[in-house]
Parts: sequence; C-alpha cells; structure tokens
Amino acid sequence: MIDNLVTAAGLACFLFGLFVFFSAVLGLFRFDYVLNRMHAAAVGDSLGIFCVLIGLMLLLVGCTVAYVLRLQDLKVAEYRPTTPTVYDENGDVISLPTLAPRTQITLQGANQEALAEWNSFCRDYDPDGAIVTANDNNELGIPNPYYIPYGCYSWEMVNKLDEIVQKYDLKLLSPDVGCQSYESSVLFSSLGIDGVFHGDVEYLAGYFYPEGTFNIALLFQPDTDQWPYEDNLAEYYYSVKEYFDPVYYEVADLESCTQWNYTRSDGRTVLLVMNDEQARIIADLQDALVTVSFASSKWDGGNKVQMTQSALEQISEQFDFSIQPHPADMTKVDALMEAARAAYEAERAAADENLYTKGYEQYIQQELDRAAEHGTRTRDGLFYSLCDLNGDGIMELLPGGKVSLWGILSMRDGKSYQYADFGNLAGLFRFTVCEDHVLELKDDDILKMRVYDYEVRYYFRAEADGLTYLEGLEREEGIWYSLPVLPPADPRAKERTEITEQQAQAIIASYVPLEIQPERQQMKRYGEPVKPIPWTDPYAIYIAEALEWYEDSGKFAYTLMDLNGDGIQELIARDVWTIPRGCTEPEYEFSVHTIVDGELELVTDDSMTGVCEGGILMYSEKDGTYYAFYRMKGTELELIEMIYQDRIQKYWVRAVEGENPQSSNCSEETARTYIAQYHPIELNMKPFSEYPFS
Repeated sequence: MIDNLVTAAGLACFLFGLFVFFSAVLGLFRFDYVLNRMHAAAVGDSLGIFCVLIGLMLLLVGCTVAYVLRLQDLKVAEYRPTTPTVYDENGDVISLPTLAPRTQITLQGANQEALAEWNSFCRDYDPDGAIVTANDNNELGIPNPYYIPYGCYSWEMVNKLDEIVQKYDLKLLSPDVGCQSYESSVLFSSLGIDGVFHGDVEYLAGYFYPEGTFNIALLFQPDTDQWPYEDNLAEYYYSVKEYFDPVYYEVADLESCTQWNYTRSDGRTVLLVMNDEQARIIADLQDALVTVSFASSKWDGGNKVQMTQSALEQISEQFDFSIQPHPADMTKVDALMEAARAAYEAERAAADENLYTKGYEQYIQQELDRAAEHGTRTRDGLFYSLCDLNGDGIMELLPGGKVSLWGILSMRDGKSYQYADFGNLAGLFRFTVCEDHVLELKDDDILKMRVYDYEVRYYFRAEADGLTYLEGLEREEGIWYSLPVLPPADPRAKERTEITEQQAQAIIASYVPLEIQPERQQMKRYGEPVKPIPWTDPYAIYIAEALEWYEDSGKFAYTLMDLNGDGIQELIARDVWTIPRGCTEPEYEFSVHTIVDGELELVTDDSMTGVCEGGILMYSEKDGTYYAFYRMKGTELELIEMIYQDRIQKYWVRAVEGENPQSSNCSEETARTYIAQYHPIELNMKPFSEYPFS
C-alpha cells in the first residue's frame, strides 16, 4: 500500500516537470518579448528540473520501500462474541470476563468488501431456516456453480451473488474436485505444479477448483534444528484473486498476534503471524494469495514448547511460493483420478501380498519395522499368539497388542494368508478360544470408559478357510441387545434387538472357554519360548510381565489400597498406560486394577490423578479448571460429580450425578469450596521391582 502511494506521487511530480519543460519550450517560440522568453526559460530550468528530480527520487523510493502487509489488511469483519447472562445456584448473576473480539480474515487477499457484503447477506437471510429446509435436496435446481461452492439454496441467493461479483468485477468458481491422499498427484498434475514444499513431505487430502484455487494438507519435516519435531500438519491454501473466494478464517484477539515481514533468501517477502497456538505464512502474490497454517507449539515430554520467530522464518524458506497453477482441463481429470485409484489399489494389493504371503516370521518383522518408527515402547507393545483354531493341524497366528487382537493369519500351500480381518469392527478386541472351535471377541476395556457401562461380544466359528459369524451381544447403559448380523463399518446401520439380562447371560454361558488359552509372546521375541511366570497372584503376574516386556519399566510404580471396603486391595499402577511417551519423569496419573474370582480386572485406565479420603478417585487437569470425582462400586466406577470451568465464558459448572442428575453454574469461589470438600491423600508409590513376589 505505502509503496504504491509513493510511486504514484513520484509519477505525478515527474509528469508535472515534463509539462513545465514543454510549456517553457513553447514559450520560447511563441512569446513576442525577450523578457517573456527569458522568464519561460527560467521557469523550465528551475521548476521543471526540480519537479523532474523530485519525481525520479520518489519513483526510486517507491520501488525500494519496505514491503508491509499485516493481517489488518486482510480483515473482512470484526465482531465481539456476546457474553451471556449466567446465574449461579442462588439465582445471582455471575460476573463474566469480556471476550476478546474475533476478526474474519480473507484467504483471497483482495476484494474483502465483496466477501463482507456476501457474509452480511447470508447472516441475515433465512433466519429461521425455513427456506433451506424447503430446498434441502436442491429441489429448486440451483446450478452447481452456485449450489456447491457458495451454498446458494434459493434464487434470491443466486441473484445476490451475481450482483456482488458484478459489482466488484469478480468471477465465480466452478465446483471443486476433492482428492484423497493417494489422489494428491491428481491435484498437482491437473494444475501443472510439482508440489508446494521443498523437503521431506507427505501430501494428504485436499481439493482444487478448475480455475487454479486449491487447498492441500501436508505433513512436513522442517529442515532446521530450531524446530526438530516431525510430522507437522500444515494447510496450504492458494487463492486466485480474480475469482470470488468465500473461504475465510477467524482470529481471536487479532492485536495480540505477533506478526512481521520477512524477506526470504529468494528475495520474496512474506508475512509471518504467530500466537500461542497457530503459525501462519502469508505470501501476497501478483495474482493470488497463499496462506500456510500449522501449529506453533508441541507437547514434548509433558511440556509445551513454543516455536520461536527464527524457527518460523527458517520454516518459511521451505515452502514454494513461486508456483503458477494453470486452469485444469476437466476432460482429463476423471482419467487422472481413475489412474490414481488404480495405482493405489495395485499398491495395496502388492503390500498385502508382501505382508501376508511370506510367512509368519516376515510378517512379524515387517510389523516391528513399522512400529520402530514410533519408538521403542510401540515395539514393546506388539504381541502374538499361536493356536490351531479350526483343528486342521495348522497353527494360526494371532497378532495384536498387549490385550488386543487385530486379525488372524493362517498357512496354505506353504504361504501365509489373511485368515480373518477385524478392520470393519470399531475398536480393538481381546480374544478367548472356546470349545467347538469358537472364538469370542470382547471389546478391550482399555479403550472404554467403564463409567459409560458399555460392552460388546462377537462369536465366530473357525472354519477351514476363515471365520463364520455366529452371533453378537451389546450392552449399552444397562440394556442388552443381540446382534444377529455382524455390524457394518458404519455403526449407525447395525441391526440389533433388545433382550433381557438373563437371555444375554445364557448366550455367554453357552460358549465355554478352553481351560488352557494360547500363550502370548512379544513379537520382538518371535520363536523364543514364553517365559513362565511362577506366581498365581494376579498383581504379581501383571507387574512381572510389565518388568519383562517394557524397556522403560524402571519408571513404573504401584501402591495397594482398598478403595471400596470389600477387603480386597486394589492395585494402583503408574505404568505404560499412564506415562506419556517421551516423559523423562513419571506423571502423577495412574490406572486401577482389582481381583475378581482370582483374575485381574481393570477398573479404569482413565488416568486418575489422585485418591481422596474415603477411597474417592479424582481426575484433575493441570491448569486447575477441571475436576471429576468417582467412587468404586463393585468393579466399576461411579461418577459422583464434576466441577469445571467453561472454556470460553470462564464461569464454573457443578454437575452432580445420581438418580436425578443436576447441573448448576456457580462462581469460582463457590466451585473451590466444593472442590475443597475432597481431601487428597499422599500415595506411597513404589517401583514395580519392589513388589513382594511370593
């Protein structure tokens, strides 16, 4: 903006100086008197030269003025969120802080007025939603260029959009083309570009418009020691200025953002913006605006690390802002998409062939190699079992995690193959081998919050070449359902019939587990015999296995405490499930186990943070804005109450469970009074190695 003004002033002075010179020359030949001719020449020599020199100086400065772009230059509109009226349990108004204003920022870099006018119209149009409901499936036949990119669902909206684009001399975008990660090459080849990042990158899903505007998500690895973290998720948005782009994003408290202009090594100046959560790189090109967005902080070993300005500058060097997308030839896009899908399917088939057909040992080695990319603990947590499920004399391989099963492999003609795949089922499952070649899959308690009272079981018979589904059971909020058909990938489409508790238990009892279940062994120890555990104490077995399996077991700790007064001490453990990966010091979170009929039973892995007097379990967040209190009822947890602060409006809420759940707002002072009723006790945590194995 500033350089344009300076350049315009310089040009005006230069042209005025030329006009003075022209007038002086004209006066020399047209004036009759000598004095008049001398005066004309003097004016040309003085004023003319002066204006020309000033004009040239301003033109030079205008070309060298520093590039200045700020988010304020891209502002569409600003509003302040409405602060609601919130009452406490006594009916008194709770004083709430005023929320910071939010600013809408265009991703187009031009024509903010057009976007502001369109947004204003859409905000006030159809306030009760009656028009959109009436045309829910586009019964009006709104053309796709209006219906898809801009969401027009009435002819009034179409007419208004036409009016706006004509008013601001813009063009409409065509419907976009969505791309999965394996179709990202279609996006780039359709627009005639190779990529947007110089370095180690993985392109994910995106979309593009035939006119050249596009969006692509990517995982990039910065080439800088100042930000050594991998797998940074970014969004690269290229918006062509001559087309009306309805996309924008919001920034809370714009004035608090740190922003500065940075000139890259290639001479291109970009705007860098950063706050505690988000970083942006904005390049204002001649025909387009490019915005790159990604997280400006990372959690490292339980600590939040903030990106520095220097790190952001170095990262900006790796993004390509020299690209010039050309309009896509839509007659070729379908063919490119088909070719990409075919290549993807062929690659998957080749990977499956390589994964499953080269024997159990190579399958396990490939799983270990993939897990190694995520650290030692991931490799430690891979297990397998061998069992002849169908009685044909061939041992099936059952791979999975510590308490979960992923699928099953078997052998045929000297080659392994996928005997069963559980990818269509939501969750991970523990398995139990039952009589008559029946396999029971039960949802992994590690992945379920027991307070929600949910359970699912599936029963299969192992046949010659795979599993045949028999029946299933599901318990949700105390109600049992039968599942006559294996649930599809979409859980909303599953078939189920309500049954009684007695009917459910009768079905469970009809499948008798084998007395000896397949032994589990770590994949990294494939071929080695399972090390026997000489103890019968379930806690001793659990702790001994953890010491044997995990390389960071020196951090694991435990204590014993009777939480529900039934005479059985619960195992409170801080181990692989509760210590975040990368933490150098154990965090004060723990899981709870108990013993039922001589077997270890998980009560909760929901990372409790403390125990209060009376055996009350507590979960609290580090910033002191969320508390939940539980009591152990039998082998499950019962929520007593939650006390937490609203993340946006900052008032406090007390939610009390029971037969008649109640929720009430309150002041922070009142909330702290409720919290203070619970008295945390100190836990005498000891290393796993000090457990009394006897």
